[in-house]
Amino acid sequence: MGAPALGMPLPRLDKGRITASHVVRWCAAQENWDRIHYDRAYAREVAGLPDAVINGALKQQFLAQLATAAFGERCWLWRLACRFRSPDLVGQHLRAEGCVRAVERQAQATAVHLDQHLFNVDTARVTTDGTAVVLLPVNGADAPDALPGAYHDAGDAEDAPPSAAAPLDTSVPAPIRRRIGSEIERIVSFSPVEAGRLRLFAEAVMDLPHWHHDPQAARTSVHRGLVAPPLFPIHAMSWPAGAHPLGTAPDALGREAVCEVGRDFSRRFGLPPQGLLNGGTRVRIHALARPDDTVQASCRLRDVRYRVGTSGAPMLIFETENRYDTTDGRLLLHERQTTLQRLA
Repeated sequence: MGAPALGMPLPRLDKGRITASHVVRWCAAQENWDRIHYDRAYAREVAGLPDAVINGALKQQFLAQLATAAFGERCWLWRLACRFRSPDLVGQHLRAEGCVRAVERQAQATAVHLDQHLFNVDTARVTTDGTAVVLLPVNGADAPDALPGAYHDAGDAEDAPPSAAAPLDTSVPAPIRRRIGSEIERIVSFSPVEAGRLRLFAEAVMDLPHWHHDPQAARTSVHRGLVAPPLFPIHAMSWPAGAHPLGTAPDALGREAVCEVGRDFSRRFGLPPQGLLNGGTRVRIHALARPDDTVQASCRLRDVRYRVGTSGAPMLIFETENRYDTTDGRLLLHERQTTLQRLA
């Protein structure tokens, strides 16, 4: 792709049909065994969905891949935001598309602002949309790890904490309301980042660059070794073996063993476990994790709102602010996550 210009389309990323096998491979790479993604009867009869659905986190990876594939190994994915407008069903054909919305040049970096979406070929609908900011070095001498620190980002104001004077939604149960604004979770991974896990992750996302999965080839990249994909820290934590066994009840969700922050509100607040849906996310990538890094994460409950969905079912909308660091103090990723929790 040549020099970015306003309106320039990104090379399409055709992911093909995302079959049950693709989904199961992603569940293993993500270490998330939520049954709505591979158990069709559970998805329809227990979770109330039209069928098994493709993981929102996998679709988020596709948009990250679209943004970085267009600009080569020296680019830095600085910001990514996505909103899930409607579910994609297992077996459907997905294609990632986008274009350049703006180009902003500063002394140390050129920021390329992108509009992106996932197009469902079978339904002829855009089902996920989003934006991204990719940073390109101006002089070719800057290491990618240094770019975010050298770039002045006017979008930082979006991540300011909400005003303390903002009224709370009194329809939200009081035990949940009382936790708004506080840290509700902190996890340190039991295992460090492993090369084998990065290979599995790359296989599940499909067609990621060699510096994410091939140690020998990665040594000749600008990273001088293996680095994790930009969004990997979200899925980098793990529990000790046997710490959280999977449930065996017919309505068990399958998320019992997942090690992640800012998502498991059913267990934390006693809500129906089958009602969890990913509403979207906004991330900033500060550094890439490497093998032998140990990731830790914390979650602050930013806001909770009560809504009645289009189907008439009540739901709670959780907004969290999640931070991912290495245990030696390197900030990897900052995330704003929206989670929908259906109550019926």
